[in-house]
Amino acid sequence: MECVTRTGESGESCGFAKRAAPWQIRGMNTSSDPAAVSGQLQQAMGLHGQGQLDAAVALYRTILAQQPRHADALHLLGIVSMQKGDLPEAVRLIGEAVASDTEHPAAESNLGVALRGLGRLDEALIHFDRSAALQPNAAETHYNRALTLLEAGRHAEALAGFTRTVELAPQHAQAHMSRGVVLERLERDAEAIGAYDTALALTPNDPRVLYDRGHARYALGEIAAAEADFRRALHLAPNFAEAHMAMAESLLLTGRSAEGWRELTWRWHAASMAPYRRSFAVPEWRGEPIAGKTILVHAEQGFGDTIQFCRFVRDVAARGARVVLEVQPQLLGVLQGVEGAAQVVASATSLPSFDTHALLMDLPGLLGVDPLTMPARAAYVAAEPARVAAWQEKFAPGAPLRVGLAWAGRAVHRYNQRRSVGLDALAPLLSLPGVEFVALQPDAVVPPGKFPQLHVPGAAIMDFADTAALMAGLDLIISVDTVYAHLGGALGKPTWVLLSYMPDWRWLQTRTDSPWYPTARLFRQRQPLAWSAVIADVAAGLAALAR
Repeated sequence: MECVTRTGESGESCGFAKRAAPWQIRGMNTSSDPAAVSGQLQQAMGLHGQGQLDAAVALYRTILAQQPRHADALHLLGIVSMQKGDLPEAVRLIGEAVASDTEHPAAESNLGVALRGLGRLDEALIHFDRSAALQPNAAETHYNRALTLLEAGRHAEALAGFTRTVELAPQHAQAHMSRGVVLERLERDAEAIGAYDTALALTPNDPRVLYDRGHARYALGEIAAAEADFRRALHLAPNFAEAHMAMAESLLLTGRSAEGWRELTWRWHAASMAPYRRSFAVPEWRGEPIAGKTILVHAEQGFGDTIQFCRFVRDVAARGARVVLEVQPQLLGVLQGVEGAAQVVASATSLPSFDTHALLMDLPGLLGVDPLTMPARAAYVAAEPARVAAWQEKFAPGAPLRVGLAWAGRAVHRYNQRRSVGLDALAPLLSLPGVEFVALQPDAVVPPGKFPQLHVPGAAIMDFADTAALMAGLDLIISVDTVYAHLGGALGKPTWVLLSYMPDWRWLQTRTDSPWYPTARLFRQRQPLAWSAVIADVAAGLAALAR
C-alpha cells in the first residue's frame, strides 16, 4: 500500500492510495502446517482489503504466533500500522519483514514510505533504491522515491523520478501532477503547465491540479487564465482554503481589494497556517463599534507583513479603542513607538487583559481600506536616535553616496528563489565609483576582498531596531522583496525595490511607485527570471545619483 500524497505544499499529511499495487505474497517460513498458514494469510488479506483492519490484525498475529519471522505477515501488519497513523510501529514491523526476507521489493518500498512519513528521508531513499533494484519497473516505487527527493529539495533528481514514473505508468495522474510541482520549483512554469494539463486530462475534476496549474499560469502573468483555474477549483471544492488564498493574491494584485481582503481571511483554514493559529477566550473583532474597549492586535506571519500592516493600529485607536500590539520579538524594539499603540509586547510573553482581538493582516478588510485610495504615509516607524548615532560612528565620513543593500529573503519563503538575486549578479552596482554599500542582512557572507565597496556589519546588527538605526544614516535602500524593503519604506527612506516578473500582490501589477510607501521606487523584471535588465536600470539610476 503506497503513500501517494501531494507534496507541493508543506504540512500535508500522508494518505494511502486506493489503487495501491497488490501485495506480494512471499515464500512461507517452515511450519508444521504451511497450507493452513497460507490460507490464513489469504483470509487476512481479504479482510484487510475490505477495511476490516482489526480482524486482519488478529489473523496476522495468529500467523506470527506460529511463524514469528513470517515476512508477509510482518509487512502487512506494518501496513495496518501505517493506515492507523502509527509510523514508528510500521517502521519496526516492516523493518523486521525486510530483515526476514532480503528480497521483498514491496516491503522495502513501504518501509521507505513509513520512513518518509517520519521525516527520515535519507533512510527512506535507501529502501526505495533497494526496492527498485529488485523490481526496476515498479512505477509506485519510483513515484515514492521521487516524492522523497522533492521533499529533500533534490529537485532535478525528483524530476527524473517522476518522469520515469509516467514512462512506466502513463495514466498515473498523481505523478504527472507531482512532475508539474517540481517543474515549478525549477522555475520551468510553461513545462509545468503541460504536466498539469496531462494530469487534468486524466482527472478533469481534480481541484488540486486546477489550483496548481493556476499557480503556474499566475507565475507567467496569465492572470485571467489563473483565476479561471482557481474559480473552477473552488466550484468543485468550495472550502479549498489554498485556492481562496490564491484568489486573494490575484484580486489584491489587480486592485480589487474589497473582495481580495474577504478571500484572504480563508488563510486560517489552510494547513500551512496551522502554526500561526491562536485561540482566545474573548471574541474576535469583526469591525463593530469598539470605543472604550481594549483590543489585542497580533502579528501572524513574516516580519515584512508586520511592518507593512502595523500602520493601521492608528486607525483602530481612532475608533476609541485601547490597542495592545503584539509583534515578533525581533521587531519589538523598532515598533515600540508605533502610533496608536498603547502598549507593544513581544509574542510568547504574558499578555495584559483585553476585550477583543484581531489579526494584524485582517485590519485593512475590517477598516475598509483600498490601497489605491488610502492616504499616503511617508513614515510611521522611527529609529532610536542613540542607535543612529552609534552606527554613524562606525563609518568613515566622506562617502558621496551610502546605500543599504539586501539581495536575498528568508529561505523558508515559498518563492524565495524567484525574489532573491545572487550577489554576483549585483556586480554592476557594486563596481560603481563614488558609492559605498552596506549589507543589511546580518547573515550576509561575502568572500574577502571580492567586493571592496561593500561593508558587511554582519552580527553587529543585533535586531531590527539596529537595522532601522543603520538605515536612518544611509542615503538610499536597495532591496529585493523582503523585510528590508518594508522597513525602508516605513522609515520614509528612499527605497528601491527589485521585483520579480510576478511579484507579491502588495506591489500591484505595473506601477513604478507604491501606495504603501510613497518613498519607494519599483524596478520590475520585464520577463520571468530575468534580473539583468532590472540591475542595469538600477545601476543607471544609481550612477546618476552618484554624479
